Amino acid sequence: PEHLMAASLFVLVPPLIVYFIAQKQLIEGIAAGAVKG
Repeated sequence: PEHLMAASLFVLVPPLIVYFIAQKQLIEGIAAGAVKG
């Protein structure tokens, strides 16, 4: 069971990291666009 959890984490974590980075850049892009008018 432990190695199964580790494997699922190994599969699930990278997409989450990508998602959070993309979300951060998206929010910054929207904020920059709003400031520019």
